Amino acid sequence: MTTLSLSLPDKFVTRLDQAAKARKKSRKAYAREVLVKSIPAPVSSKAPSLLDLTRNLCGIGQSGMRDLSSNPVHLSDFGA
Repeated sequence: MTTLSLSLPDKFVTRLDQAAKARKKSRKAYAREVLVKSIPAPVSSKAPSLLDLTRNLCGIGQSGMRDLSSNPVHLSDFGA
């Protein structure tokens, strides 16, 4: 872990101390928590696939029938 030193206005330090005390944390622990939560995590260069986003939905609609998308009986009036 890297140590970071920074200068803050006295009024802000007072607010920081009050907020930390209210949460029963040290100034350092509270400041670290706030910074970690406020800076977004880096965005992955690879976007999630549709399967990744809907994996919890796969297999949820069981009709008992086989793949209807390739059965010609169910495609007879498709696009009509």
